[in-house]
Amino acid sequence: MLHFSDFLDKPIKKIKTGSELLLATYLDQHCAALLKERFSIADVSIEQHVLEKSIEMLYAIPRLDMKPEQRDIRLAIEQKNPTNCRLDLFFSAGIAQEDFKSITSDTYTFSFEDHLHRGKTKFYDYMLSSAYISLFAYVMVQGYLQKKKFVFAIDNSRLRPRDGVYSYLYVLRDYGNHILDEKNFSLVFDSADMICQPDFLAFREYQNQQGYMKKPSSRNLKHQACRSLWRVGDAVLFYTRADSRARKPDTPIARCVIGVIRDILEDGVKIEKYVNINTRLSLIHDIDEKMAIMGTHGYSRSSSRSVYTEADKVKFESFTSFYSWEDIGIDVATYDETVFILRVFQEDGTYQWFTNEEGKEVKMWLSTPDTIYAVLSDWGVNFNADRFKALYFAPYKKVPVWDALKPYQKARKSRERK
Repeated sequence: MLHFSDFLDKPIKKIKTGSELLLATYLDQHCAALLKERFSIADVSIEQHVLEKSIEMLYAIPRLDMKPEQRDIRLAIEQKNPTNCRLDLFFSAGIAQEDFKSITSDTYTFSFEDHLHRGKTKFYDYMLSSAYISLFAYVMVQGYLQKKKFVFAIDNSRLRPRDGVYSYLYVLRDYGNHILDEKNFSLVFDSADMICQPDFLAFREYQNQQGYMKKPSSRNLKHQACRSLWRVGDAVLFYTRADSRARKPDTPIARCVIGVIRDILEDGVKIEKYVNINTRLSLIHDIDEKMAIMGTHGYSRSSSRSVYTEADKVKFESFTSFYSWEDIGIDVATYDETVFILRVFQEDGTYQWFTNEEGKEVKMWLSTPDTIYAVLSDWGVNFNADRFKALYFAPYKKVPVWDALKPYQKARKSRERK
């Protein structure tokens, strides 16, 4: 039997996503075809929510060697409450060398647009997301067979992504054990005028694999979720969908801003939203840059300042709104609501300007928690700062960038007052 430890530099101890389960299932398929050996996950555990809720677990059960007790747990759950899902939506065909657009000494390149051009019917659009995982598994097995590491590359440079087509891959890259990275994976697609949002769709897919965000949640469940996750004064991420009239799970996100919970009531939640996601110094640089850009496009200095003024450099507006439980999604208790709030995640971030220990203004990349903490702290917003640090910094043994540079920010403000 082969295991993840035979294919990965950093062996995993627990399968944390449905995408990883799917990868294991396809590894078994390709190991059997190319190596005449089977692949097993009997040496690792499966995260409880994935074990009990994911459709990928049902796909894996009849195909993959695993711990008998894990198989029995899911089968017992299905007997009591059948999932009634269509497993034929997963890609099940074999993979061959000719399925790739090109193969070099270090890269296997697949192109769906190339298959469309050649009139191929093997890779159907509706199962392409799982087919990409099968292709990656094939490349991993080829690497084992040839005793070298290959990059799995997708070249869809002339194709705009359709909803969810890269979701399984993004989950494999951004969540769980982060099996995909820049060393073994590359992806190119046409992002011009793109309607779908792969990152958000991957987030929703990841939650689906945990059993969440699959259906509407009741008022009571949202109320309980909000009270269990947050307290009044906690900072959250506040999302607004592009079409406020449509209630569809895949409706794109139009905006994400910082929010602070101001009250949790029986019939809803009150949230203060901060549109500006810049520290004071970052806002000054941002306005100066916009003024300069307007000048380069033929605007006079006076006309550019009619749009952006010195007052914009100190403007930090907020809006407080009440949302009933019917109208707002609460973290994973979100389905098709036009607005929703999430816990702060570590991925993504912003560039912010700071004064460093040498008194120089520097531009730095901040994670999402660092951004929120710095922006709210710099503008003197009343929020649960100590609790925020305990939730998003202490577990990682990190100190907020704002706290580390705070003495130098004070020195800069003192010089500005003089």
